[in-house]
Amino acid sequence: MDAEISEQTTEATYDALCEYGLADATKPRVANESALPKATTHDRSDTGPEVVA
Repeated sequence: MDAEISEQTTEATYDALCEYGLADATKPRVANESALPKATTHDRSDTGPEVVA
């Protein structure tokens, strides 16, 4: 299940980057792009750059 969560988070991050650009692809926007609960996407990394990396 962890691999599935990582894949969904990665896809949501990509979608947010495409829609908002690097400067505006925030954690809340990534969470909104994902079907996962917001807490799940926020708990995956400590900082914003880790989401993109």
